[in-house]
Amino acid sequence: MSAVAQVGYFWITLTAMILLYTGIYRVALDLHRRSEEKRRKQVTSLAAMAQHTVSHLGTAVIGITRTARLDAQLVQQQQQQHQQQQQQLQMQRQQVVNFDSALNPLMG
Repeated sequence: MSAVAQVGYFWITLTAMILLYTGIYRVALDLHRRSEEKRRKQVTSLAAMAQHTVSHLGTAVIGITRTARLDAQLVQQQQQQHQQQQQQLQMQRQQVVNFDSALNPLMG
């Protein structure tokens, strides 16, 4: 009977340990899968945020470029207007000088 008991204790303990380690393995595997899924979601979320940020930066750069282009056009228009005003003033001055020149012989 003692030999049967020794073999029984061995196999019962071995079976209990195998069941215990199988349970531990399943829990560890489940935790690993959850962790991996969470990491994938974080990477996907990070990629989406990066894409969103890049698109906003691109929009901002385009806006800055447009603003700079519009500013350059505005400066060019103002310069042209200034040149036209200067030409008009010069023509008016010339007309005054011509008028004075025409009056000088008469006044003289």
